[in-house]
Amino acid sequence: MARIARRGVGIAIAGAALVLVGMVGALGPLSPGRTAHAASPCAGWTMRTLFSGLGTLEYLHPDRSGGMLISNQSDGAIERITRGGVRTTVLPNVNGPGAMTIRGGELYFTTGDSAQSGVNGTADGTIDQADLTTYHRTTYSSGLIMPNGLTFSEVGDAYVTRDIGTDAQVVKVPASSPSQPVQHWANLGDTNGARVDPTQTWLYVSTTFNQPADVYRIRLTNPADIEVVASLANTGNALPKGLDDMTEDGNGILYIAANGSGEVLRLDPTTGQSCQLAAGLQNPSAVEFGTGHGWPRDHLFVCGFDGTIRELSPPARS
Repeated sequence: MARIARRGVGIAIAGAALVLVGMVGALGPLSPGRTAHAASPCAGWTMRTLFSGLGTLEYLHPDRSGGMLISNQSDGAIERITRGGVRTTVLPNVNGPGAMTIRGGELYFTTGDSAQSGVNGTADGTIDQADLTTYHRTTYSSGLIMPNGLTFSEVGDAYVTRDIGTDAQVVKVPASSPSQPVQHWANLGDTNGARVDPTQTWLYVSTTFNQPADVYRIRLTNPADIEVVASLANTGNALPKGLDDMTEDGNGILYIAANGSGEVLRLDPTTGQSCQLAAGLQNPSAVEFGTGHGWPRDHLFVCGFDGTIRELSPPARS
């Protein structure tokens, strides 16, 4: 892994969010075999579309009780859809709904995730929380600019990314004082997906407008220690990746939605090895594992700007 010294890669791009939309043409069906050989961990996965026509979807997260929560930027709401297709609005009037995560019985989600706020540096973003039973909503942290990715460490510190703006940085929201976010915690711009590794040593982040499609890691105890984990430009399709949000499994393997190239990529951050898990998607924005209750735990679910939710199923075990 190549170490860098406080590399700032934030960029201001007017209408940058539109650059990714429409990048993907006719890429063909799911074809992990294009870049995967027989021993590849990406071989044998299959994909099917569960729902379509849902609007511009930024994020999705199973609610652990039979539903899939979606951040619908078209409707300005957090919605819930069941496996059978019953769709309801659980949190209306959400400005720029972004990433979501569940801690205990609480849903945490970002607001103000818009390109306009990023370009203009408008601090109208928040982390809100809502009880998963009543959906009573409160503000957990405020004063954020275009909070995009969101993840928590085991001790309860939140980390927020931003991929548009000249002063974009990774923000830390301490569990001890969420009303006082550390706005310039790590000097790294153009960041999108975020996950803390299982050892609680590193924060992994993906980059959207970085042409090498770099994935970085930031040491939690020393945010000046920033390393390039891997560059994914040569994995799968040749189109610009436009890396978006990501998730990880229990072994710390990362699964990343490539919004620009229409792929889901798998990355082992320990070895730097990557492969194309799925292709032929239209601007995928987020990927999450199921949690049971109709959403299998070993299956991946992907949403996109085209209003679809797709299911990626692993090969059957012998």
